[in-house]
Amino acid sequence: MGMGSGLENCNKSGGVIDTGMKKKNKFFIIFLYCIIISCNQLRANWSLYIEGAYAYPSYSDISIPRSTINEFSLTDNLDADGQIAYRTELRYAFNKNHRLELLIAPLSITAKGVLPKNILFKTTQFSKGDIVDGLFRFDSYRIRYRYFFKTRNKYFKSIGFTAKIRDAEITLETDTVKSQKLNTGFVPLLNFIVNYPFKDNLNFEINGDALFSQYGRAEDIFLGLNYQLNNDLKINFGYRVVEGGSDVEEVYSFTWINYILLGIEYKL
Repeated sequence: MGMGSGLENCNKSGGVIDTGMKKKNKFFIIFLYCIIISCNQLRANWSLYIEGAYAYPSYSDISIPRSTINEFSLTDNLDADGQIAYRTELRYAFNKNHRLELLIAPLSITAKGVLPKNILFKTTQFSKGDIVDGLFRFDSYRIRYRYFFKTRNKYFKSIGFTAKIRDAEITLETDTVKSQKLNTGFVPLLNFIVNYPFKDNLNFEINGDALFSQYGRAEDIFLGLNYQLNNDLKINFGYRVVEGGSDVEEVYSFTWINYILLGIEYKL
């Protein structure tokens, strides 16, 4: 009687423990499944865009200090070379309507030639007939927020704000003298995407960052095609223009750079 009662109690106790363990295991499996799903979802929200291009200038007109006498052109007065350029963007989509992007876009244009006139660049005098090397460097770092319209407008796709840090340099030098203008600053911009769908996986797109003021302007605009190869891979091909500069009391500088580009976006 006593042993039977003990075994019965033991079975009851074991049943309680077994039921409790099953509940805990079930909770753990559900919890683990939720973490895996969340991690996969988080991973699916990231994408990487890499762009390569041939970049060449249309004009680069400079006067520092600002004066028509001191104005010179890296493209008209010197021979400016085209360069291979690239940019990289890391993109994170919070959901279908909100996206954050981090961009790095370095650029350097070099020029060489004989000065056709005397100029003063900053505090250094350059003489007519001097053989000079010129450098225009414009490295851009941006944080971009995009809002994609819920209505899924067929043409006007998104709008947003861009915080841009520019790290710029203009240098003139000969064998004996060198003068350099450095400038690092913050520029707020507006961004947009407009597209026209030819078919489900092929679109003509215009997107860019731009802003105008009485002191200057900045535009970085892409026009071209994007083709969705599959769920993870998209290709861009087309033309980009980066143009802008400042017109203030001490500095006049405006440059237009053309890009023939190929870009790839890959979902991580």
